[in-house]
Amino acid sequence: MAKQSLHRGDVIVADSFTTARTYADPSLDPVTPAELAGLVGTRLSLDVAAGSIVTHGAVTGVDPTRAGKLLVGVRLDTAHAPGTPLLVGDIVLAVVTPPSGMATDKAIPASAHAEVASVASDRETGDTVVDLLVSVADGPMIAANAAAGNVAVLLEARGGGN
Repeated sequence: MAKQSLHRGDVIVADSFTTARTYADPSLDPVTPAELAGLVGTRLSLDVAAGSIVTHGAVTGVDPTRAGKLLVGVRLDTAHAPGTPLLVGDIVLAVVTPPSGMATDKAIPASAHAEVASVASDRETGDTVVDLLVSVADGPMIAANAAAGNVAVLLEARGGGN
């Protein structure tokens, strides 16, 4: 059972779970305490609400790589990230920002659509570290600008809404 709400893409750690007694039911497929140790370090494939039974379907694991895509790590401070927490699977627009202290010109900045593959928080700095799946063509541009701290991430509509 999950001690707190967990999100798809979160790394499974033993401290996030507690044991609960369940009844035999063919519609349930719970992870047993004995199986938990083997799942530590993998990622959740589904959101799990606090107090919910964790099923095998929620821990099938997520491979963040995909054919035709590059995985690019981007460190975002609060000025470069949306206020809404990013979730694995979110579609975002990674936008190249001007270097710190430089004025923006009127041209539309370079950008690339991406899918969030993982999200982590740096406890020391408060920055968000996001792994983005981007096209092979856009990967080098996003990586070079991310290394310089010149990428902002804009969250696109969730659930196909407009």
